[in-house]
Amino acid sequence: ITYRLFNDFSIVTKGTSYLAESRAGTGYTKQAHYLLGFAFRPVDFNWLNMIAKVEHKVQDNQVVQPTDYYRATIASAHAYVEPLPSFEIGLKYAVKDAFETLGGTSFSTLTDFILCRPQYDVTNWMNVAGELRLLRQRGANDMKVGYSGELGVVFIRNTMLSFGYNFQAYKDRDLVEYIYSVQGPYVTVRIKFTEELFGLNALE
Repeated sequence: ITYRLFNDFSIVTKGTSYLAESRAGTGYTKQAHYLLGFAFRPVDFNWLNMIAKVEHKVQDNQVVQPTDYYRATIASAHAYVEPLPSFEIGLKYAVKDAFETLGGTSFSTLTDFILCRPQYDVTNWMNVAGELRLLRQRGANDMKVGYSGELGVVFIRNTMLSFGYNFQAYKDRDLVEYIYSVQGPYVTVRIKFTEELFGLNALE
């Protein structure tokens, strides 16, 4: 659900919950994901957009052995800065408090995540981008660095095909996208959903 509080501010909420009982034996599987966020999208200028959100996730699998219970609370802030019409920078900071029980063993982690993604439009149908990711677990004082580069081509209006290479990879089930968890080449398709795409602007 998205609701505009003011011209520049919106509130975003989301909630999903899933519970399935085991048919073959005892136990159940439960998944839940709740989100509350605020978006700042100025109507008077477009060089800055910001989003702040809090997420709570639960994954509880009491069917498999050993049983697995996982929960995480994530607070994050995203900023998109466009100092030039052809150049933009995406920034993100997130902190995650996680707890997991696997069998009879429990552990908790507190993790910081920082992302920086500059992008330059070479033409109106092609751009180049780089991405730097920093992940630090506070308890272990462990710092991981990941970085990648990609070339994007708009082959259909509002649809971009990107070819990239992930030079350094690591995994995190909540903070790092799957394509960045493995070193090597990757291909993605990004679609920009707009009113124009669905023909809604014709109704004005």
